[in-house]
Amino acid sequence: MSAGRPAPPRHRLARLPAWVAAFGLVLLLVATGAVLARPAGPGAPARPDEGCPEGFPLRMTPEGEGMYAAAVGRFLVCQDLAGTSTLLRNRTAAVWALESPSGIAIHRERVSALDGSFLDVVRSQAAVVPAGASVAVPAPASALIARVDARLTIAALAHERLATALVAAVPPDVRGRVLTESRAALTACLAEVLDLLPNPGAALSGGNPGRRITDVVEQVAQTPDSLCVGQWTLAKLLAGVPLAAAAPLRSDVALWRHDPSFAFRALDAGITYSALGPRLLP
Repeated sequence: MSAGRPAPPRHRLARLPAWVAAFGLVLLLVATGAVLARPAGPGAPARPDEGCPEGFPLRMTPEGEGMYAAAVGRFLVCQDLAGTSTLLRNRTAAVWALESPSGIAIHRERVSALDGSFLDVVRSQAAVVPAGASVAVPAPASALIARVDARLTIAALAHERLATALVAAVPPDVRGRVLTESRAALTACLAEVLDLLPNPGAALSGGNPGRRITDVVEQVAQTPDSLCVGQWTLAKLLAGVPLAAAAPLRSDVALWRHDPSFAFRALDAGITYSALGPRLLP
């Protein structure tokens, strides 16, 4: 690099290994610490600061110790006074799947365009609660079984990056429509990413899941016969982006390395998964 030339913005991520090492120490403490999980007593009223709304005032989130408690405490399980309905409020960075009861109708609160696109693309058999989402289930908390889903969490993190990049060049007021119309591109890209990550749990708990996801999408972007690459450019053109401004996937992905916020969100999801693993709640 020539003298006087400003350093590229990668310097913010250059310190990331230190953060990864610190998070690795936390994960080591989680792995070696004792965990005691027990559901809150039925009918025990939630304290006002515990996040349960007026319609679901009973806090039923399992209790615990150490990092388990910190992780599971961000997944609020709130029951109504009649004991017939439960609100699940996901404040973690991971995606949760409702294992039981299956085939039950749930009510989603305020689905964003990004979450709507993700749910449409993944089409999970189990009810899915993305990061930041809330769902109401017509069943008591004692009948629910939920877990952090590693594959869906990796898919959500990759989808967030892909969807955001795909609509970056279109006006904000049409981005929801463009995401809906770009389902083929997002589906193709997520399928290829997940094929290259056959062990999503290892990718999440490996210390730097954001970089791992970025590496894999770059690998997809460099594959000559990738359906994702072709659909990516087509989706931009159909959205009205001029050909000269329709950056290829490899150019979009290169920018992800300069976004530390994504790296930290992915690390947050990895910590949640490492603290809870495939453990079922309650």
